[in-house]
Amino acid sequence: MRRDVVRNCFAAAGMDPDAITLYCLRHTAITRALLRNLPIRLVAASFDTSVAMIEKTYSRFIVHKGNDQLRAALVGEQSGSGNVIPLRG
Repeated sequence: MRRDVVRNCFAAAGMDPDAITLYCLRHTAITRALLRNLPIRLVAASFDTSVAMIEKTYSRFIVHKGNDQLRAALVGEQSGSGNVIPLRG
């Protein structure tokens, strides 16, 4: 019965109930939590999984976010004082 309710909800939302599952929603929730910079330990505990499994499974989905953060940290605003010369883009 529970499966029919979920399938009907997906169908009502215009999604293919054969392609979308509750497990898909779990993946979406984990990915969104990671993209919002929640601590990985908190995400792992909240979804009853391990940090290692999250790193293995989700790193490919969030690597671009990490690249953006790293780039911002490495090439941030510079004051131009002392021997630091700001780069103009």
